[in-house]
Amino acid sequence: MFSWFSGQPNPHERKITLVAAIAAVLFTAFIPYGQNAFAELADANQMEQVCQNWLTLIVTERGKWGGSTDPAIADIQDVVVNDTLLARYYAIDPAGYIMVPALREMAPVIAYSDEYPLDLSETTFGMAPMLRQILQDRFRVFVQVYGSLEATQPADKPLFSAFNGTLWNELTVPSDQYIPAYNKGLTAETKSVGPLLTTAWHQGAPYNDLCPMGDGDRCVVGCVATAAAQIARYHMWPPYGTGTHSYYWGGDTSCDGSTPGQTLSADFSDAYAYDDSPAAVAELSYEMGVAFEMDYGACGSGAYTLYGATVFPTYFNYDPSATTRNRSSYDAEEWFSIIQNEINQGRPILYRIYSHAIVCDGWRQVSGLNQYHFNYGWGGSQNSWYTVDNLYCPWSGCDPMVEGMVINIIPKTSILWLGGQTISDLALGDGDNVPEAGETVDITVTVANYGGAAVSNVSAELLVDDASIAIVDGTTTYSYIGARDSAKNTSDPFRIAIPADYVSRIDSFSVVVTYNGGTTVDTLVFEKTIGRTMVLLVEDDEYGSVETYYKSTFDTLRIPYDIWIHEAYAVVDSAMMASHELVVWFTGAYRANPLSAAEITRLKGYMNGGGKLFLTGQGIAAGLNTADTAFLHQYLKASYLSSSFVPLVWADPGSQIFVPADTLLINGNGGANNQTNPDHMNAANGGVAELGYYGQTNYGAVSYLGSYRLAFFGFGFEAIVNGDPRWTSRNTTLMQLLDFFDFGLPTNAPLAANVLPSPGARLNLTDHTPMITWNYYDPQGLPQQMYQVEVGNDTSWTTAEMWATGTVAGGETSIEYA
Repeated sequence: MFSWFSGQPNPHERKITLVAAIAAVLFTAFIPYGQNAFAELADANQMEQVCQNWLTLIVTERGKWGGSTDPAIADIQDVVVNDTLLARYYAIDPAGYIMVPALREMAPVIAYSDEYPLDLSETTFGMAPMLRQILQDRFRVFVQVYGSLEATQPADKPLFSAFNGTLWNELTVPSDQYIPAYNKGLTAETKSVGPLLTTAWHQGAPYNDLCPMGDGDRCVVGCVATAAAQIARYHMWPPYGTGTHSYYWGGDTSCDGSTPGQTLSADFSDAYAYDDSPAAVAELSYEMGVAFEMDYGACGSGAYTLYGATVFPTYFNYDPSATTRNRSSYDAEEWFSIIQNEINQGRPILYRIYSHAIVCDGWRQVSGLNQYHFNYGWGGSQNSWYTVDNLYCPWSGCDPMVEGMVINIIPKTSILWLGGQTISDLALGDGDNVPEAGETVDITVTVANYGGAAVSNVSAELLVDDASIAIVDGTTTYSYIGARDSAKNTSDPFRIAIPADYVSRIDSFSVVVTYNGGTTVDTLVFEKTIGRTMVLLVEDDEYGSVETYYKSTFDTLRIPYDIWIHEAYAVVDSAMMASHELVVWFTGAYRANPLSAAEITRLKGYMNGGGKLFLTGQGIAAGLNTADTAFLHQYLKASYLSSSFVPLVWADPGSQIFVPADTLLINGNGGANNQTNPDHMNAANGGVAELGYYGQTNYGAVSYLGSYRLAFFGFGFEAIVNGDPRWTSRNTTLMQLLDFFDFGLPTNAPLAANVLPSPGARLNLTDHTPMITWNYYDPQGLPQQMYQVEVGNDTSWTTAEMWATGTVAGGETSIEYA
């Protein structure tokens, strides 16, 4: 999620029209701008009446708009894309704006603010591009489903809520009739909670005072770090963080310059101040950025928003129940209900929108519309109330929404926290302090007392989420821990026994601490790699940040990995490659010659030694076609044909890796969305064609199973979309690749394979399995029932939840699971 820092828009700037400079989409059968002939489109008078009545409503409810009891329309701007009027923007005097869509099937007010204007000149970052993108998408979907904008959506298959029509009728009555209607109770009562935040932070000085220097200036904080830091400031938590973190920042090219990279580090264990002093806000903003592994830039800094579910518990002592939710998995009412629950409990939400990360800190129901409040992280500029998208789109063919959020961001106010842990195999292992199959190891845990008083009678019990690991000695005592002090069970460590056939994985451990005579219990959670790390990620993306997609996929599968950063350490060491069972080498964004001669030599040596290689990236085959054709043909088992972008690939019937039903989307949200020049290839010299491009007779992936094992993708694995049930996911693709490489998955790894269960089917669900959602269709292809299953979503890793809606034709249907 990429961020941008700019000055606040000029509230006095006036424009007449706007032609949005954003990517074109297929607006087939859309009416030309200026025509208002079709029934589904509002005319200028209706749109302005909506604006006038909305002003009346807010003033009646709240007493003022922007400090005035008599606000008025100061300017009107048309939001136009491809000669199609999408909405009108009404600038309000003395402050704020209202945006009214042109399509009457949509909610009559899509967004508004009674404090801040909207800069419609922004075309890449900000609230305005987000609203344009949403409007453009909804118009496109409407035409796709109904044929044109002149169509009337049928009652039996509505795309938008039929209630929107009622709202349009209500808000387009003459102004002299609207006030009596409100007083008679014909207009729904406004309900509101929030905004919760009182801060108006931004990404420049002093917030970025500790950020690295970039292209000609200091890098900006980044929207993800700004949003997360404001949430921490709201809770005024933690007083101290936990641990340290370092990562290699690839340098700054955001301003078309070239600032070299460096290792960035943060020690979270020192005290945080919440006095809003320049030093305090700079420290919190920077350390949040390091925790998220921010890709810093002077012209824009980016990070992955949903990592917040890990960052807050790991480094800032928030409850481990923090979790993510994606808009595409819920209908509008369910989504709004989740937001209401969080805000009602005083928990601001780290929220992902189009090209930005923000804080959702309020909800409101006005005139029957569900809205939530965004703190945009631009010094208060563009903070707005936004109408929850009530698009109803359960059938195949509708684009998933891009929004997502981190919820359950709850301060873990226990006074005992985890201070660190070490594992030793000196007594009953080979002495390298790597816990491996067949060894018995000791675990020493440091417990820190962050309270202002000492605790006594401290005892602890160790639990692990993997039942195959035997706990030989699971109890210890700390007796007494002084205020602001810590204790370690060095003389009485925990002891576990690892089975001889154990497959390496990341395990979750819990230390249940009881103290003060058994009156208080805290649970401290940590994760450890058990077994030797067998996967090496070679990050060769030239200062890019696509490693996020590889790391998150392996993390989801609980598979440990090492990472070699090409920019930091130059060409990967041969011994390092040989010490791992599988090498995953990725090149990221398109480059003309992504592999150097030295790298090709390393790869040849690894494959000559019988290695297992997954090589992925656009432009590899094209570059080798001129630089080293022999390596392409003889080692990578492919011949180059051409380069062009096709968004879908599907399994060839002769595939060694995939099943015939597998179809992968390599474009859009849920993936890196970075493919511009994927390679089109054919298999050669014993290679096997794996994935063909949709509508083409050539391939984007080949494999080889012989003296070495190879999977070679002519596109970036990072671009495979996760989270859309229509397509084979990136997680599933990795599991299939690991199976091809004969790489044993941990027995307790998630097995959320690309399956289409039928009623009564048995699912094998294990700890850490993410939510699975699927539909059951009747013989006519109509959706009859939706199922969702979620396992391990609480700190004990033991719960399983399942619920269903609707019935299947012929009676109720149940699902068995184990």
